[in-house]
Amino acid sequence: MAAPDFTSAHWFKSTNSNEANACVEVASIPGTTGVRDSKHRSHGPILAFDRELWNGFINKLKSGIFDRPQQPAAAQPAALPAGHGPASLLGSHR
Repeated sequence: MAAPDFTSAHWFKSTNSNEANACVEVASIPGTTGVRDSKHRSHGPILAFDRELWNGFINKLKSGIFDRPQQPAAAQPAALPAGHGPASLLGSHR
């Protein structure tokens, strides 16, 4: 199977991305969606997905299946008993 031709495709990236180009770009041609690294536009690889796979991926994104789990609030360290803190390791120097 020949690689899809994205030479005339219109590539776009998220409006939330910054000017550092640390993101991916997406383009569609008939039957295929391509994804590339915005830092390597002219010479980097393009991942190509058929329409069904791409739509399945987008639907899963929208469902939240790839969302990171919420992290619990940072636990406070337990207090050390008197005389067992870092100062006790240094000893008494009067």
